[in-house]
Amino acid sequence: MREYRLTSMPTLLKKELAKQDIDIIEEKFNQRKSWLLYVNIAINKLLDRYGINYTCRNIKDTGWDKLWKNYLEDGWLTEKVYYCFDKKICKNKPLSILINPSLAFGTGGHVSTQIAARLLEKVANRQTVLDIGTGSGILAILASITGANKVFACDVDALAITNAKENIGLNRCKNIYIWTGGINSFAFKAKPTVIVTNIVTSVLIDLHPQILMYKPKYIIYSGILLKETEEFVSSIHIKNYQPDALLHMKEWCGMRFKMI
Repeated sequence: MREYRLTSMPTLLKKELAKQDIDIIEEKFNQRKSWLLYVNIAINKLLDRYGINYTCRNIKDTGWDKLWKNYLEDGWLTEKVYYCFDKKICKNKPLSILINPSLAFGTGGHVSTQIAARLLEKVANRQTVLDIGTGSGILAILASITGANKVFACDVDALAITNAKENIGLNRCKNIYIWTGGINSFAFKAKPTVIVTNIVTSVLIDLHPQILMYKPKYIIYSGILLKETEEFVSSIHIKNYQPDALLHMKEWCGMRFKMI
């Protein structure tokens, strides 16, 4: 586990950290602010892109690498599906997802994940789902337990895939096929009928032309800030698709498109 102490927090960086479910702790001492991040992977390259000053130290000896999990709270991923971190709690819920949390890959508590889950839950039944940027695997697991025939999930981060595989095993999902890579590495004969991705807006725009090539019945995008919604829609080509659902929670937005 690493502790990063930042001297500034640019808005775009804050957004990227939020998308990865990395909590930001704001600290103020002698009228000076600093921001603390606790992660189990190196994020130096990400921070360096913003040219900010920061320090990094390994805090394994403090025990924080285990203690941070005590601050996580269970909650509703959708109105029907509960996410939790304890088997005993999951057993008391009719439909739940058990997650072994990882700060870098998401736990279900972030609003954009909940938006994607709600949009996906409505259309996953009997479909072939592709989850791009799966992270912890929570959306892939949701698709599986809500009736998808097959689920494919990928992420360019090998560490994320390790975490996702563990969570898939915990939830005994036998129909999820997962690998390290992006959408271009999809090498299965099955054609995805639902594609879901919960990533930052700029990446969604870049992915869109590649997603259209698969001609899925539904496309689900989440991770869009409300203030970016108009710009996002105007930046993507949606011929042959029509808006099927729009959902926003707090400052985040997600949308589902259906093939005409």
